[in-house]
Amino acid sequence: MGDAPRYDDAPAWDGVPMPRRLGAIAAVACGVGLAVLDGTIANVALPTIARELEISPADSIWIVNAYQLAIMVTLLTFSALGDIAGYRRVYTSGLALFTLASLGCTLAGSFRMLVLARAVQGIGAAAVTSVNTTLIRTIYPRRHLGRVEHGGDLGHADARHHPGG
Repeated sequence: MGDAPRYDDAPAWDGVPMPRRLGAIAAVACGVGLAVLDGTIANVALPTIARELEISPADSIWIVNAYQLAIMVTLLTFSALGDIAGYRRVYTSGLALFTLASLGCTLAGSFRMLVLARAVQGIGAAAVTSVNTTLIRTIYPRRHLGRVEHGGDLGHADARHHPGG
């Protein structure tokens, strides 16, 4: 158990300065939003995709399964890789892979190519989502963590909303 990294020995980090902080948060939010939205869009479009590719509904589910399985299989690996190689590097590499795989999905001429492209897309999405909370943690200064939108910390926000508090 003594082999675990000691983060309390690391130099103090106080987040990304404004206005770069806003751009960093927007980049993380957009990347994660794309990864989540992509899974939802595929579910909605699945009947149309099946009809266009002339495949059965039972086969078409692999378009969604490939994406979800790729995320589940690689998520923890990318999280650990973020500790080793850097969170930003994992995030940007994942976003690039996700984007290229999206192009692959667009250009896929067959069911098998689409499923393969969706699996690669899922690997990219796993890289993006595996490090997003750590990136947010490093983007914001410590004094801003745990605060609600209007500036109160979580404990005070909770007390204001209780009738007895």
